[in-house]
Amino acid sequence: MPVYRTRSRLVYFRVSEEEFAEYTRFCQAHGARSLSDMAREAVTQMLDLHKHAGEEADEGLVSERLKSLDDLTRALTDRLEKVHELLKQHQSNETAENRAGDPESEQHAVVTKTAS
Repeated sequence: MPVYRTRSRLVYFRVSEEEFAEYTRFCQAHGARSLSDMAREAVTQMLDLHKHAGEEADEGLVSERLKSLDDLTRALTDRLEKVHELLKQHQSNETAENRAGDPESEQHAVVTKTAS
């Protein structure tokens, strides 16, 4: 035999005669113990739906923020790659300029050419 929680709070609401008859038929057709049990179950299901809808909204927000973060990460990666390429070009240019202005580099180049 199931154990039922003791409930001490009451919730009242008015219904028409037609609504009461419809609710009573529904309880009988679905095996509800009472109209109160049926109403409690209906409200509980509505609350659960509302809670799950809120969770889905939160998941959608998280998904949207993750996509935004992913887009920003891609843009940052692209910019870092461009900076890296510019640095390589700059270092290459500096090395060429240093060799052009360094007499030892010129002698080394000449010695290397004549040795070949």
